[in-house]
Amino acid sequence: MTSNKNRLGNGMNIYDDAMRRHIASVMTKKVDGNWFSERVINRLHVNQVYRITEKLEQEQNDSSSTVGYERALEISHYHHVIRVNPDIFPGYCSRNSSNVAKHGGLPLTWMHEIADWRNVHAHPPPDDLKAEDVDRVLDSMIRVLSLCDQAAAKQVRKLVPASVQPKKIQIRRAIPTDAQLTAARQEHEKAQRERALAQSEHEEARRKLAQAQEYKDSAKRMLTEAEQVREAAQQSTQRAKQQLTRVREEHSELLRERRSVPRRDQRTSELTHYRNKFKKASTGNGWKYTTPLGDWQVTRWLGQVRGVIRACVFSPAKRISDEWVNSQQHPLVQEQFDSEEKAFAWLYEQDEANIVGVSARKSIDDFEKNVKRPPVMEDEFYDDIPF
Repeated sequence: MTSNKNRLGNGMNIYDDAMRRHIASVMTKKVDGNWFSERVINRLHVNQVYRITEKLEQEQNDSSSTVGYERALEISHYHHVIRVNPDIFPGYCSRNSSNVAKHGGLPLTWMHEIADWRNVHAHPPPDDLKAEDVDRVLDSMIRVLSLCDQAAAKQVRKLVPASVQPKKIQIRRAIPTDAQLTAARQEHEKAQRERALAQSEHEEARRKLAQAQEYKDSAKRMLTEAEQVREAAQQSTQRAKQQLTRVREEHSELLRERRSVPRRDQRTSELTHYRNKFKKASTGNGWKYTTPLGDWQVTRWLGQVRGVIRACVFSPAKRISDEWVNSQQHPLVQEQFDSEEKAFAWLYEQDEANIVGVSARKSIDDFEKNVKRPPVMEDEFYDDIPF
């Protein structure tokens, strides 16, 4: 008999493959150019972009990789990708969609639930999972896959016991008697009265809804105006900070030039040599430079996220049982800049001051201490769950 853990794992695999194919297929048809860069990299949260970019870099030398960039997407990414592309996936995102009444809930809600249970499957309890919980998650997979891949939905449905699946009801036809006809007419008249009352209540509800919509639009306009004022203040503050930073940099540069011109030339030469160690990232977005640290590897990356130049040092990674494992979820260090030159200089300073080496060794030590007690992974980006 198949355990509940195995049933959940099989369902996750089917759901993962189907959703990855579906997203890639729809994006390819509806987006001109590089959909992965325009609709995923440029729209997701910056930390999600780091994780996707790092995974692509780790797998670029795998000869078994024959699919596109969508291979970097995971179950925890699907609802985020769909939510930031409502024009591409309108049936998944609208609360007024017929999918709500037709399928019993909002598709993004089911996808959030499946992502939560992906973490449970990755770190299962010592005992087997509860059958009713697994049946509930498989049902959510069936509902989502029914919108995009009927064959995959049928495969998942086979994992649910027949006793749990809804049964068809057979109705016997009978010839109504006079008493039954009279009762039927009375029920019909009662239904008409109730429908008239419901229609009246519906009209009243529509009136109140229209009034509420007016209040909402007014509040939205006020919020937009306040947001514009806030953005203007932020831009002004940012410009002032940038001007102050430029003045400080120019002053510091002037002092360095006065003190030691040869020293500046030497630093320029060292920085050029350091920059030449970077090579073009396989995703086409930015540059990367990887060095070994024992049986681990540490990758520095520089590229653009949502039009902003960012630089970071990913957490140490190594292969364990044919799978890349990171010592921690977040980069060791990260920063944003207004030019690639400053970003390369910042990475050079992190290496020169041994900040990268110290941070990497500490992260590895913490990982090895806690490897026997892995924490349950939680998606920290569920900041806009449409419940």
